[in-house]
Amino acid sequence: MPPPFWGAIDAAHTFCEPKYATSTVVAEFFNALSSFVYMAAGAAMLCRGCHWKVGAGYAMLIVVGVGSVLFHATMRFTMELCDEVPMLLLIIAFLLGKEDCLDCLSGPAGRRRFRVGSAVAVALSTAAYIHFKVYQIFVISFTLMVLFLIATHFFPSARRRWTPALQTCFARAVGGIGAGKLVWEAEQRLCAAHPGVWPLHIAWHVLSCIGGVYATKYNEELRAIVAIEGTKEAGREPRRSPRLVGAHTKRH
Repeated sequence: MPPPFWGAIDAAHTFCEPKYATSTVVAEFFNALSSFVYMAAGAAMLCRGCHWKVGAGYAMLIVVGVGSVLFHATMRFTMELCDEVPMLLLIIAFLLGKEDCLDCLSGPAGRRRFRVGSAVAVALSTAAYIHFKVYQIFVISFTLMVLFLIATHFFPSARRRWTPALQTCFARAVGGIGAGKLVWEAEQRLCAAHPGVWPLHIAWHVLSCIGGVYATKYNEELRAIVAIEGTKEAGREPRRSPRLVGAHTKRH
């Protein structure tokens, strides 16, 4: 049997799809193919136009998609890092979209604390992962960051801005990533006894992408609400609905 096209599989974690079963040059063909959903969604949302701090979330979805394709195509550890490190940076991008909307992320000091703290956290997590090559380091880091992201919705400066549109984005974002996590866990736990469950990882890609899109739309809505508050404080009547302001405002 010839050696794998990309060399011996050395990823810290592999999935259930049979390796090189569909293509001799792509290790996990359908997992790689389904990763394009991140790129398609991110590009489509960027084309709508938005504040750059919101757009950072959509741009990172594209980067995650590229990394996911490389990882599933090769099953090499170096390409695994191209998938998983951008996933950590994606959460940072979601938090970046909340700058100057949440009290703890507002003003020069708040922005500086967030950016330095985020850089240090991602750097330490990545360094530990590379050194020990233990997949759980990534899983725990990513999970803690997602939980913190969810918690920001309940910060006082977010709670006072709750609107039906904002709540809908939050519910869909949490629903997407939550449902995705369930199918991801199901694949991991059932794979050994039932290898045919490998398409569940495709479902993870789709569901987590939906969660990512709505996590970014949440920031778009939140920034729109803050922009309208600023307009009212300045003594002017807002000219656009929150949704339209969130798509076009260039403030902050």
